[in-house]
Amino acid sequence: MKQLAIEPQHSGTMSVARPTVEQVRATHSPESVARTALASIAATAISWAASSLSIVFIPRLLGPTDFGLISTALAIQGVVMTFGAVGTGAYLLKSAAREPARAAAFFLQVAGLRTMAALLLIAIAVPLSAAVVSWPASILILAIVVATSLPALIGEAALAGLQANQMMGQAAIARAFVMGASQWVIVGLLWLGYGIFAYSVAQAVAMAVVATITVALFWRHFGARSRVTFADIGSTFRSSRSYMSADVALLVYGRIDMVILAAVAGSTSVGLYAFAYRLVALSMFLPGMLSGATMPALSASAHRDEEHFRRLLSGAVRLALLGGVPAAGGLLALAPELTRLVAGNEFRDAAPVLMLLAAHIPFVAIDTILSTGVIALDRQRTWARMAWAAAVLNPLMNLALIPVAIQLWANAAIGASIATLLTELMMTSAALYLMRSYLARDMARSAFLACVSTAFMMGVVLLVLSAVGVIPAIAVGVVSYGAAAYVLRLLTHDDVQFAVRAIRRSR
Repeated sequence: MKQLAIEPQHSGTMSVARPTVEQVRATHSPESVARTALASIAATAISWAASSLSIVFIPRLLGPTDFGLISTALAIQGVVMTFGAVGTGAYLLKSAAREPARAAAFFLQVAGLRTMAALLLIAIAVPLSAAVVSWPASILILAIVVATSLPALIGEAALAGLQANQMMGQAAIARAFVMGASQWVIVGLLWLGYGIFAYSVAQAVAMAVVATITVALFWRHFGARSRVTFADIGSTFRSSRSYMSADVALLVYGRIDMVILAAVAGSTSVGLYAFAYRLVALSMFLPGMLSGATMPALSASAHRDEEHFRRLLSGAVRLALLGGVPAAGGLLALAPELTRLVAGNEFRDAAPVLMLLAAHIPFVAIDTILSTGVIALDRQRTWARMAWAAAVLNPLMNLALIPVAIQLWANAAIGASIATLLTELMMTSAALYLMRSYLARDMARSAFLACVSTAFMMGVVLLVLSAVGVIPAIAVGVVSYGAAAYVLRLLTHDDVQFAVRAIRRSR
């Protein structure tokens, strides 16, 4: 048995023993990672159900003007939360995973830093918004929505502390239920004629309730008397700067293409691109959940248990391929019909955009998982440089490819989608190079078998599509892919048994 690693805490605290390798393996076993991922899937399903309600009713009940105001306020809130987090999410998750006994101290340090950052940003954002918005009541709405960033940031910090030790299941489900219920309450209030002010207050109350529940669950498990000083908060800020740099770079990369599209080609092209991206985003939930579930385990075993690290990372990449490749193939096969079914003939020019964006799903899946491994190995500065490379190269490619797409296909959104595909290919190649020594040797075989199974599925889907339509084609496609993966031993009997056990324990 290996010796306990004793490391000093920040100033004002005592030294605490880190868990042994055996304890890390027990806490962050593949089964516990699977349960965390399943909890995320369940919470996401609840959130999607609530979101579908809001998409259908809330815009109609608010009207274009008020819905535009709320959308603007939420966009500002998103920016405040990105900068207000100061990159501390990954820092807290890694630190609490490696030293669970100090989780409360880490949380308090992060909460203190986020509170100061959020208050500063809110004090800047609200007056700037007031300078743009002329209607006085709108300023109050903006202030309420933007101020909600503070409890949201505190709640997310507590959730990261729970997630760090594979304990986020209850919190994730509770958060999803509260936010889902709030959508029903908001629709009811709007239906009764209370308007946009009631919307903003109800949303703020729901966020405060979610934050309270999450902090309470965290403190029940990890609460301890801790003394936090400004020196501790300063140390946390210095440790999290690289994470924040990557977050800002990815924010720029994620938004700049629509800004360029709007400037060069107008709002119609933005609409086509945004519609296609929204459909693709629905297919990319698995890598994000796998990343969140494996990050604590990878962080706890990094530099201490290379065998466990390699096993978890390779398993997560394999699962990402298992889900990402068929998602891409299904969207490629169904793009024209799916676009027509969801949005009508008015969006028919989004079909080629959807096909191109679908092709980048496997690359997103791979680099999402591998970037988690890079950060777990404390190489976040390397990943931040890669993110900034994407944030610089993607706009340059957009500026070059959008005019070409207009000239060749009269569809500027095609140029933006090609730029996105090329950017993700670049990031995936870099991530594979960085993590090459940690991936199992049979990873290329898994990727090849996933492609073969997907090709079979696409053939079946196209046959069923021409005969009976989109919905039956999707159902038959899922079954045919699963059968092909099982026959080719991409999906084994042991995998099925493992999934069943994880589902039973999660229940």
